[in-house]
Amino acid sequence: MTLTETNQGSYYDFLKSVIEESLNNFFKDTTFPYTPDSRPGPGPGPFPPQAESELGVTYNNISEYIAAKNNGTEWLLYDEATKKASITSVGDFVKNCKNARKDVGAFDDLNLGQAENQVFGTSPDEKVKHFDQILSNLLNTNKEKYAQKEDWDATLPDAYSNDFGDVDSIGNNVTTRLNIYNPMYYLIDYYGGNGTSDVADYFRINTGLFQSDTGNVVEMNLYLALLNYGKNVEFTTVWEKEHVEAERTGTSTANFISWVTEIEKGGDDTTDNTDKNFSNSINLSYLVYFLSLLILF
Repeated sequence: MTLTETNQGSYYDFLKSVIEESLNNFFKDTTFPYTPDSRPGPGPGPFPPQAESELGVTYNNISEYIAAKNNGTEWLLYDEATKKASITSVGDFVKNCKNARKDVGAFDDLNLGQAENQVFGTSPDEKVKHFDQILSNLLNTNKEKYAQKEDWDATLPDAYSNDFGDVDSIGNNVTTRLNIYNPMYYLIDYYGGNGTSDVADYFRINTGLFQSDTGNVVEMNLYLALLNYGKNVEFTTVWEKEHVEAERTGTSTANFISWVTEIEKGGDDTTDNTDKNFSNSINLSYLVYFLSLLILF
């Protein structure tokens, strides 16, 4: 896929289409009058522009809902004749529904204060570690520039660099553990792990489109990488849902069981590796879910 600096190309078009599909599914699934029940998930920062003002508000019809979302600036469009909704741009959607709720260093906190820092702790005595190589490079490359800032901490560049060399009880350093944690490491040519694992055959990825802890591209990139790898992927982003278990209708447990049952029905036509691959699929589906809570584009 392609993407230019002016936000044009097939990747941008795909991202916009996913957002619009989620929006149109919302109108298909929703009975008006409608009262939003989504709540922002864990994380600092402000609510998205509409989220706080919508709490407890009931919309009698689609027109009222769209007028409230537009809030004086028309970015969400609805064609009464075709019953199809669209957005003017991805940027307008982000501005109105998806404000970032974390500071710079969102997951690898400068002060090691995020839950993700705990994931990469190497021992009971070293419970938190830095792991973001990009952020480390920025701190080391620009430390003289940053030193001009009043609140600059001169120990940060070395704090990041030193953590990458630490190893856990079985000899894995932080970079190796990050690669193990990152599903993309095993799926795309950019990483050295591509082609080195037995990737599950089936994946189910559901996320809340409005969740503001990270960008929608995280889960979309995973979805596209799995498709490119030749895997079966059920992928759904849910309008009006945030950093929560997100389903268009029903419950996550019932829908997951139904998905597993449908896969089992096709088991007789697969190879002798079906049981192994299917077991891996279930396990990795849960992994993808937990990744969505931590980092999931």
